[in-house]
Amino acid sequence: MLISWALAKVFVTGFTGLSIYIYLLKKGLAASFFLFTKS
Repeated sequence: MLISWALAKVFVTGFTGLSIYIYLLKKGLAASFFLFTKS
């Protein structure tokens, strides 16, 4: 039970980190695209 809990914790942490990374990546791409079209 303890091992599966640790695995679940690692999975959730990794998934959250990945979501934040993708969100920031999209935001960065949108920002650079906006600056590119503006100039």
